[in-house]
Amino acid sequence: MHCSAGKDRTGLVIALVLDLAGVPTDVIAEDFALTARYLDGEAGAAVRRLSAHMSPDGAELPESVMACPPELIVRSLERVRSRHGDSRGYLLAHGTTPHALDRLVDALVQPVDL
Repeated sequence: MHCSAGKDRTGLVIALVLDLAGVPTDVIAEDFALTARYLDGEAGAAVRRLSAHMSPDGAELPESVMACPPELIVRSLERVRSRHGDSRGYLLAHGTTPHALDRLVDALVQPVDL
């Protein structure tokens, strides 16, 4: 998947996949918040320059746009759940097949031997 900063479209897709795989929401939120650490400094500056280059007025994005507050991804998942029951329901409603989702989960989740 592609996202200019790797946090908005990518963040939502990863959150949906993690939720589908049974990862707790608080862990998904922590993972999303980590994104800001990797968009700090040089990477964030590069994204802002790219956005300025593509902007009609040449304005750089403010640094606050690069924030990845955990509550943002929590609210996004809550909205998905309120409208579709869960991430699986959302993905099925938007063209994914049950077989594809089952294969994805099987590829990502390993059984735990106790």
